[in-house]
Amino acid sequence: MKVKAVLILFCLGTCLAISASAQQVIYVPDDYLTIQEAVNLAGSGDTIMVREGIYFENVKVNKNLVIKSEKGAESTIVEAADADDYVFEIKVGYVEINGFTIKGALGDKKSGIYLRSAANDCQIINNICLDNYCGIGLASNYNQIEGNICQSNSKSGIVLASSFGNKIVNNICLGSEYGIGISEKQGTCAIEQVIHQSKIANSQETLSLIRKFRDGNLKREYVELYYEYSPDLKRILIKEPDLAIEVFKLMTKYLPAIRYLLNRENGTEIEMTQNEIEEIISFTEKLKGKINEEKLTIGVKRSQEISSLLKEFKEEISLSEGKKFSQMFRSSPYFALTKTKSWRIQNNQARHN
Repeated sequence: MKVKAVLILFCLGTCLAISASAQQVIYVPDDYLTIQEAVNLAGSGDTIMVREGIYFENVKVNKNLVIKSEKGAESTIVEAADADDYVFEIKVGYVEINGFTIKGALGDKKSGIYLRSAANDCQIINNICLDNYCGIGLASNYNQIEGNICQSNSKSGIVLASSFGNKIVNNICLGSEYGIGISEKQGTCAIEQVIHQSKIANSQETLSLIRKFRDGNLKREYVELYYEYSPDLKRILIKEPDLAIEVFKLMTKYLPAIRYLLNRENGTEIEMTQNEIEEIISFTEKLKGKINEEKLTIGVKRSQEISSLLKEFKEEISLSEGKKFSQMFRSSPYFALTKTKSWRIQNNQARHN
């Protein structure tokens, strides 16, 4: 009996050792030049570690794999080689996609990351999905969608279709028509999603109001400056999720005041108290600090110009204590006294003339 027990233990140990040795870590581009090639030649349970760089691919994942970046989403970008296809298409369960910037899936109903119906129990974590039709698409169940930033996707940050039991936690969804979109196929299953502590800007009307406020109420010179420097600010917010969350909170807080200024329903005045002023100044200082850190990327001159504008804004805000939001804005140098067509419309017309 003792001999049999020893043999059984030996066999179990051997199997475990073989299993452990079979699960490899594959490096891209060291071992294979592309992520897709690594997926094709990996074994189930392997980890594919992707070094920093830009990869132009549409990756089909049909094995249980961990695919993660070595240095995080800011420095590891996967962009669609074919814009009419998903960047990552997950066809099986128990897959982890971790730490990528995923962009360029622009085709109708295409997502940066798409989980098909069989792709259950997957982990989609710490990714930045931007400039897609949808950021993350779910047609499967019991997945963990956590710590992702879905920004500037044309339709939805995250879209749910025929799925349930997913854990959607601590994501940021901004700058899309819908923060979290519910497909008609979803039906009553939407109630079964766990959507917790995610920062969602979920309304086309919200974006429309902010654009109307910007293009129709700011002086033309400041609208031009916005379009000039917004790509730099966008890159910083993508790299700094905490700052992006602060932007979301400020946008949400002052949206009723913008509605009031535009004479829309549900508009409410907001008084600029010392707390409000300190909150805005604190954010401005943090943003200036990040701009200074990125000055070699942005360009020294551009970073100085942006910092100068933020300093001017900070000085204006500091003088607004006790004023209503609308009063503060209308007395500021940013307010366009003459109501005209939006700068963007004027600019487009000028190009055609």
